[in-house]
Amino acid sequence: MEFSHNHLQRDRTMENSEETINFSCPNCGSSTFKTTTKPQSIEDLNGLVCNDCGHAINGEDIKQMAVQIAKDEIKKSLRGLLR
Repeated sequence: MEFSHNHLQRDRTMENSEETINFSCPNCGSSTFKTTTKPQSIEDLNGLVCNDCGHAINGEDIKQMAVQIAKDEIKKSLRGLLR
């Protein structure tokens, strides 16, 4: 089974919201991973294998991506305040 991600983020926009987890390989940037089931949470990303380079996602990869997304969101919020 292939599962595609772009960035680590959660989308909860509808009442019966469907959660979307996006993630890209820190080694090559690919967003396609080998998995036997669709990840349901951030923790489920641990152990995914990149289809392009074979990198196995680990806890440190997840942590680094989460920190980067948090920084990006803070910058976006600050830009909105300065308008």
